[in-house]
Amino acid sequence: MNNIQQLRVQLEKMFESMGGDKLEEDAANILKELQQQLNGALDDLAIQFANSLEPRITVSVKEVGDLLLAIKGGGQVTLSQPAQRNNVTVEADDVLRPLMVLLDGSLSLYAESCEKTVLKRLLKELWKIVMRILEKTVVLPPMTDKNVRIKSFWKKVEFY
Repeated sequence: MNNIQQLRVQLEKMFESMGGDKLEEDAANILKELQQQLNGALDDLAIQFANSLEPRITVSVKEVGDLLLAIKGGGQVTLSQPAQRNNVTVEADDVLRPLMVLLDGSLSLYAESCEKTVLKRLLKELWKIVMRILEKTVVLPPMTDKNVRIKSFWKKVEFY
């Protein structure tokens, strides 16, 4: 992906050195079409690479969902009280830990090895995947899981 990005940059430099906007329309159109093809190839590779990480992301998100279910709510929480705020912060950190460990390690590696433009494309695709999996797994789980989770949730809720 870095090589394709470099090729895209070199093509842009070549376009500018040949006269840029002053270039004949046919030649300019060819170079612009090549730029679009390289951009499309970068997007396709970013999607393909991000999709290859989907199984690992799915496992981490399922762990997040399981940890979220395990938290025992005690009714209403007043975040203005330092003790309760600290408790909520600790629980939130613990719940997100599986996903953050995966993403932190991966993103650090990608930040070191990818050019900025390539990294932005990867982050965009990874974000889409993480959000989609979170939505399907935690926010809107399948009906069979949802029924189990709802029953579990209602058992934990105290009515006042």
